[in-house]
Amino acid sequence: MRHAGVELMAGSDVGFPYVFPGFSIHNELALLVQAELTPMEALQAATRNPARYLGLLDSLGTVEKGKVAADLRNLR
Repeated sequence: MRHAGVELMAGSDVGFPYVFPGFSIHNELALLVQAELTPMEALQAATRNPARYLGLLDSLGTVEKGKVAADLRNLR
């Protein structure tokens, strides 16, 4: 999918049984790298890409002056 230009989003912290927020995302990032994403692409799948999908990239998703740190799960 990556080679076809599909933007991926990490999603292991979605509240399934035996999936523990915070801990599971680390495993998912490692699996994304094993699946041949670069470490940067894996990080973007958990930060920038979800913010872009939600239309919040102007204030979230990257580390820049004027942006806020937030847990996207709380932005429903």
